[in-house]
Amino acid sequence: MEERNDIKQIAKSGSDGVQIGIQNIYNGLTPEQATKIAIELFYQNFPKLQEEAQKIANERAEALVKQFIKQLAEEHITDLSCFQDPDIQYELYEAQKQYARFGTQEMLEFLSKLLTKRIKQGEDNTLRISIDKAIEAAGFLSEEQLDTLTLLFLTKDVDLHTITNIETLKSHMDYLAKVFQKADKKHIPYLNLLGCLKININGPDKIYSKKLSIDIEKTKENIPIHIRQLDGDYSASYSGVILAITNAELKTDYIFNPKIWIK
Repeated sequence: MEERNDIKQIAKSGSDGVQIGIQNIYNGLTPEQATKIAIELFYQNFPKLQEEAQKIANERAEALVKQFIKQLAEEHITDLSCFQDPDIQYELYEAQKQYARFGTQEMLEFLSKLLTKRIKQGEDNTLRISIDKAIEAAGFLSEEQLDTLTLLFLTKDVDLHTITNIETLKSHMDYLAKVFQKADKKHIPYLNLLGCLKININGPDKIYSKKLSIDIEKTKENIPIHIRQLDGDYSASYSGVILAITNAELKTDYIFNPKIWIK
């Protein structure tokens, strides 16, 4: 069985929601200057389209930049000199291309959160590449496919200290099945095609049966069929972990440190 890593802190504080009127003191570039750089980056590099299509693409690219700047402000990231970094500009443009093509509200929030993770990751090269791959894949994933990937990650790779008996297991699994109810095993081949999966020989029933020292059949009885249908020899890859964490953080109160799984 692959090692399942523990989450030390997994619930956000109730006061950590979206803040209005955030007052940050910025170093170097201002939000307005960073926004201008990001929008010009898109205008100068995106292929020219017919008039109406170009207008839509431009509006989407601008909306993504504004959401990204807003996300950075909410997380009190005040050094915006990264907007002048070629590496960050490359990934920002990748995200802009994705949203310009496929723009939905869900993707707007998802990509801005991924970009924020990219800014925050520091010098960890493996984590940086994992986020880059996640940004590239994000535009090709539907909500149903993301829910499938997230449910795989949360049930196969995340170990909660709060699950100590069959009752807490059932409560947690019922919650996950409800939040990620659009998950479906039929999406597994597509997720594999995009490189979002890796081999993992055990499913949640075997994992929790061993952890709780409970008969596997009794464990199965307390895991919804919606989750058990995802049993198989796979779990999230490095880029899949980033996508799953981002989706989970947008839909639940859970927070994760990706460095637990990406080493």
